[in-house]
Order: sequence, then structure tokens, then C-alpha cells
Amino acid sequence: MFDIFVDLNNFTRKLTLQKYFANKKLKTNKIESSQTQLILTDTMPSNKDTVCLFAETDDLTTHLFEGFLHTDVKNKSNFNPTNVGREYIDLFQNVVLEDFDKILYTKKRKKNYATLSHQKAIYGLQNNPNIIIRDADKGGGIVIQDLEDYIKEANRILDDKNNYKILHKDPTTNFLQSYIEHIDKGFSLKILNKNEKDYLRIQNPSIAHYYHLPKIHKNKINPPGRPIIAGIGNLTYNLSYYINKHLRKAHFTTASNMGISFTDYGDVPGHYDIINWILSDIPEELAPHQVGNFTSLAPVGRQLILNDSEISWSPTFGAMPKSVCNELCEPGYRKAPQKGFHSCCYICVPCAEGEISNTTDAETCIKCPEDQWMNNKRTMCILKTVEFLSFEDTLGKVLSSVSIFSCTVTLAVLGIFIKNHTTSVVKANNQNLSYTLLLSLLLSFLCSLLFIGRPVEVTCLLRQAAIGIIIAVSISSVLAKSITVVIAFNATKPDSKIKKWIGSRVSICLVIACSQGQVVVCMLWLALNPPYPDYDTHSYIGKIILECNEGSLTAFYLVIGYIGFLSVVSFIVAFLVRKLPARFNEAQMITFSMLVFCTVWISFIPAYLSTKGKYVVAVEIFAILASSAGLLVCIFIPKCYIILFKPELNTRVHMLSKH
Repeated sequence: MFDIFVDLNNFTRKLTLQKYFANKKLKTNKIESSQTQLILTDTMPSNKDTVCLFAETDDLTTHLFEGFLHTDVKNKSNFNPTNVGREYIDLFQNVVLEDFDKILYTKKRKKNYATLSHQKAIYGLQNNPNIIIRDADKGGGIVIQDLEDYIKEANRILDDKNNYKILHKDPTTNFLQSYIEHIDKGFSLKILNKNEKDYLRIQNPSIAHYYHLPKIHKNKINPPGRPIIAGIGNLTYNLSYYINKHLRKAHFTTASNMGISFTDYGDVPGHYDIINWILSDIPEELAPHQVGNFTSLAPVGRQLILNDSEISWSPTFGAMPKSVCNELCEPGYRKAPQKGFHSCCYICVPCAEGEISNTTDAETCIKCPEDQWMNNKRTMCILKTVEFLSFEDTLGKVLSSVSIFSCTVTLAVLGIFIKNHTTSVVKANNQNLSYTLLLSLLLSFLCSLLFIGRPVEVTCLLRQAAIGIIIAVSISSVLAKSITVVIAFNATKPDSKIKKWIGSRVSICLVIACSQGQVVVCMLWLALNPPYPDYDTHSYIGKIILECNEGSLTAFYLVIGYIGFLSVVSFIVAFLVRKLPARFNEAQMITFSMLVFCTVWISFIPAYLSTKGKYVVAVEIFAILASSAGLLVCIFIPKCYIILFKPELNTRVHMLSKH
């Protein structure tokens, strides 16, 4: 805002000087209530005879400096007469100052949103002697650079012997003497007036200094520098402005009768001849042939004149060549910059996976929505294929057939046991535990069907919890069978205190107690973070895999871990009692069955983690069917064989015999 008050003082000083040097008196002054109008009619240094100043209370500053231009070049003077009538000038200045006061102090100041820590950081950067802060070349922002790197780049530029050389003394003194002689000569020849001579003669010129702007658009890590020589105040500083002023007024005609002038910005209007180089009569030489021209000062629409019929192309072309360095990018491709070439020269690269372009010369590719994928040509997005393990798939048919067959076999075994429940084999193997184990295996085979088909909320919610509880009941039944074998053989000893534990009530309580932990885990899982239907769009390109999200992986692995814990305990107990005497020792079969069960579920974990898509479900179904079938075959099939094909072994006498 200080610059505004300086400009106002300079302006009123000009008015005072005009008043001081005028020979005429003030002709008109008029002050109105709503606006003040001052009319000063005097002889001005410019070509204008009248200057009108309008001072309005709402917006005075809009007309403040209109009509005033710096005309002649001369040294500034501080002369400001005080013995002239300044009543109206002072009135005008006071009104302007009042308006500025209203503008400056009635408007709210902008809030500084920088925090205290940010302000301290900015202050620290400004006062850090080890860095330098510069504007980036081409307006790329602000660059904070290490001072050593900046000096290193400056030395690299200045070491170029083709553009710079070392001077051992300042040549300004010698140049100054020659420069003043030429200025005085121009004054003596009346080429320059006194004001121009005084303006051009600099008494104490300074030396131009060097700095450079970092080109971060080329290299952001180690940006090269764009050298700049700042010549403000040097020997030819005023001369350059003087020459520039007169060159802008220059107008001349060339030998080809073409007028040359300069625009307000110092540019030369463009005028170009369009030349067609054709083969001449002289071998291996070309001859120019003008086929048009371009004139920037011509009216719009007539700037370019081109005669197509005069253009001759080489016979080797066969057709008009294209004035581009590459073909247009077809749909499915995008433009990519070519290193070392202009931006109009580019290469065409295919759109990335999952992206398309449906226009020619596309700058960027469009990413397909999550449920869609690109076609083969990458020109449009199409719906992804929805995939899940269904009953119509070959794999789904095989697994469901195995599940149904296993259910049929389990029902057949259960029927055999019920029909022959009075025989020694069935009685010796704890009927209640056998029925519980068979029913849990039947449900396990049936439960595997919940994993096949389109995932819905009900199947996702029930299948993991149901199979976890059912398998826990199965393993608990096997563990109860092993413990029953231990109790049965130890109860035969004289004065044994564990005879009271023989009976179906103890075995049922063991099953309930061991499976209760799994029930608690599953209930907490369903209550806190239950499974839900979800989809996977990342495992396979162009496919959406419908699946059940387990909700909580921790709960899922707790269920698997609990089954593993029961399996290991059952295996250990059965292994310890496998060599107990008697012709029919069920512990041996339990040991083998648990070995199969543990092997299946140990191999399940790496297989589950390494597969994707619908095959994850197939791996889990296979683990369920294989482990359940292992229990069914190892424990019950030998007994069914005795019942059906070896009835002579199904007697109490044979079972109690030692051989």
C-alpha cells in the first residue's frame, strides 16, 4: 500500500509543477455535493491541453492516473514548489486519502492460516545460510536448493569457455570513457537534447551480476540452471531503454518493398513466404518455388494464402505426405511422450490392464468400473464373468456326487448297526457313541453341500459354524471311544476304582464337554463378526468370484485350531492304548483313523492359502469329505465286514479270547 501513497504524492507534485510553470490562471473550479470535479486548463508537457480529475466518494481511484504517461527520458528531480496556490490540489489529495482510509481499514484483513510451527519453519528457511530460495524456470514454483549445489551448478555454467571468459580487472572504466565520448558527440551533433544526454550519462555504473533459475521441469533432483545476467544500473541500462523507446516508433521499408514496424510489445509483425523446394534441372540441386505467404497483420481469415495447385510433390511419395511425425493413435491406445522429441511427436502405447480408450489420439485411458473389464481391443468396458462353484460345474458335480454317495454309505452303516444292535461287535463298541459318530459324519457329508452353489447370506452364515461344530462332535465321539477303551481295560483289574465310570453317561458327557468349546467360539463368531456374501475382483482378470467373506479370520482359524487340538488329543490317547490285549481292540482303528484325519487337515492349511477363487471352496469341501470318509472307513467298515461276512467272529466268546 506504500506504493499507492508514493504515486499519489508524485501525481500531486506534477499538478503543482504544472500550476507553477503555467502562465494562465485557473479558469474553472466547481465542487458539487455528490462529486468533486477539478478542471485545470494549462499548458502541459504532453500533447493534452486539459486534464480532468473526477473524485467520487465510492470509487475515486479508478480514474486517478488516466491520461498521464511518462514522455521524455530525463533524470528525476525533487523540486516541489510551495509558493503556489494548492487549495484545490490539497482538497483533492485529502479526498483521495479519505477514500484509501475507507478501503484499507473497513475491509477485514485476510487471516493468516499458517500455524505457529509453519511460521517458524518459514522464518528458519529465510534465515538459513546453507540454502538458497529461487523462482523455478518457466514458473514451475519455488525451489529451495542447497547452497553448495547452487554454487556447483553456477561454476559448471561459467566454466564454459565458449560463452564466458575470466577477466582479471573491471573493464567498466575503459568502457565508461568511450561511452561518454559517444554521448557527448551525439549531443554536439544535436542528435540528443540536454535531458536525453543527462539521462544517458551514468556517473557511477554498477557491474552486472549473475544468477540462475533452476530448471525443475527437466530434472527435479539435480536441476540445471538457466543463466541470467542482471544489468540493472549498469553502464548501458538507461541506453537500452532509450533505444527500445525509439525502436518501437521505427517504420521502414525493405528492399523487397515490405514495410517493417514494431508492435507495442516490441515484436516484428510476422510475414513469411511459403517455399516449395522442387528438383531443378541441375542434378542433385533443389530450386525454391513460392506457393503462398503468411502475414500476421492481414485481416482474420486472410492471413494465410496458399496455392495448392502450385505445390509439387516428389514422384516417390505416390500421394500427399502427412505433415505429422507419427500416425494417429487408434482407440485402445493412448499418446505417450517420446524422449528427445517435441511434444507433437509421440508414440502410441496400449491402455493398461482394466483401462480403455474409445477415441482417436486419446491423451489418457479410462479405467473400467470394478464390475467391468476391457474387451480384447481395449475400446469398451464389458461386464465381468461371474464365477462361483456351482452344481452345474464339473467340479461341483463331482464333489456333490461324492458327498451324496458318502451319505448313502453312512446311512447304510447306521442301518446295519441298528439292525444288529444286539450283536457283540455293536455292543462292545458303545452303541450310543457309535450312533452319535455316525450321525455327525452323516451331517458332515451333507454340510459340504452348503459350500456348493451361489453364496447367499444364509449359507455364508451357517456353513463354517455348522461344519466346525459337527466335526468337533465327531472328534469328541472318537476321543470318548478312546477313553472308553482305556476305562474298560483298566476296570477289569481287581479292586479297580474306575468301574463306576463305565457306562454310556460318561461317554455322552465327554462328547458334550469337548464340543462345548467349539460351540462357544462359533456363537461369538456369529454374534460379533459373522461371515457374509462378498465378491473378489482381483484374483482373476475379467472375472468376479462370488464368495463368502469369513468376517473374522481369527475366528475361522480358532475353529480350525480347536478341531486340530481335539484331533491331536484323540490320536495320542488312541496311540497309547493301541497294544492293549484282546482280539478286538478298537484303539488300533481309532489311531489309524485319526492319523488320516490329522494328515488331511494339516495339508488343508497350505492348500487353502495357496488357491484362489472357487478352488478355495473346493479345497475345503475335499478336506471335509476326506477326513469324514477316513473316520467312516477306518472305524466302521471293519465292523460291518465282521457283521456281514464273518458272523462267527461276532460272538462274545471270540471277542474275549486272547487270540
